[in-house]
Amino acid sequence: MQTQVAEGFIVSHHLGKDGLSLREETQRFLDEMQRGLRGDGSSLYMLPTFLSAKPKAHLSGTSAVLDAGGTNLRSGTVTFVDGRVTDITAEKRALPGTKEELSVGEFFSAIAQVTKPHLQESRPIGFCFSFAAQCCEDGDGKLLSFCKEVRVRGAEGKFICKELKSALGDENRLCLHLNDTAAAMLGGMADGFSADEPYCGFILGTGTNCCYGEKTKNIEKYTGTAYAHDTMIVNMESGMYEGFPRGDLDEILDKTSEKPRDHMAEKLVSGVYLGKLLYLALARAKEEGLFSGDLSAFAGEIPMAVWQDLSFARGEDTAFAKEIISALYGRTARMMTIVLSAVALQTGASKGRPLNIVMEGSTYGKSPLLQKLLQEELSTAGETFGLSFRIVTTEHATLKGAALAALSAQ
Repeated sequence: MQTQVAEGFIVSHHLGKDGLSLREETQRFLDEMQRGLRGDGSSLYMLPTFLSAKPKAHLSGTSAVLDAGGTNLRSGTVTFVDGRVTDITAEKRALPGTKEELSVGEFFSAIAQVTKPHLQESRPIGFCFSFAAQCCEDGDGKLLSFCKEVRVRGAEGKFICKELKSALGDENRLCLHLNDTAAAMLGGMADGFSADEPYCGFILGTGTNCCYGEKTKNIEKYTGTAYAHDTMIVNMESGMYEGFPRGDLDEILDKTSEKPRDHMAEKLVSGVYLGKLLYLALARAKEEGLFSGDLSAFAGEIPMAVWQDLSFARGEDTAFAKEIISALYGRTARMMTIVLSAVALQTGASKGRPLNIVMEGSTYGKSPLLQKLLQEELSTAGETFGLSFRIVTTEHATLKGAALAALSAQ
């Protein structure tokens, strides 16, 4: 009986995957991708990264690497011998600007100090930078904004690699900027890849994003001449997609968010929002007399860790909460599969030519249930579209990818 009650609640508030036609929604997403590639106006930005989706094979050398995430800075070196990673050194510390506000000069001086121990003559730097930046044809990135608790004055409009090299006092050092999604994709390829198979990078953690390798000629909005490779990694900014149907609780979450009508797909699937959506769902169920569990300990958000022990529910409430959680994860898996199916179709993947998905992020990595549901959805998509998918996970993916990009640029 409780399962039937939960199912009715899920359907009425559009919390599950019902209404998300795999075939129709995949075609809609694919159309939006192609508009973005043409520059015709799309909620998918489809940003050129000026990074080849076919990195050099049989690379040998060592690169210094940096990974500036939301709160942490990782630095170290990655060594390749004949195209294989043979050694990684990495250390982690708080990202400058998280504990106190800094000027842009102070920020990059602090980055330079942790970079110097990893530099030798002519060693390149691969800089994975997880904040909003516009990729440039010369391999640099124009910083658009910081976010979260990182406070850096005067950073907007600065060029990331240029500022770092200036702080190092080494203007001629090769430094290459890339975002975390592209770095993850290349990191998966660094562990061994076939140039004949398509790859994409998928992040599902606090936020979400996807990138993939596109034929350069298909990126019609790119009209430059400096980029000479026949493939390019495209940063889709898939969390910005606006085409997925939404329920009333999704609309409440959006209206009460810091930036309404922004990152609409991200608010449906990513870790920073799923806990809020679960709270909204159970609070509404309580109003409707369907749930009596104690939510008083939570200020508008149920932490993802609590999803595992369900300490806020007892008896039939536990079964009800499990149904809601399964529905939210099921919807997330279906939406992920729609994105990945569209990428597979765009790249010409097939049954015998799988789309390799380099998967990163804590929301995916810490949920066996979501992993299981995604595999089921991908299997259905494979039968529906005549596709195959292979999920790739690798340790230190962003550091490996940053090194691979920097060494390939030499």
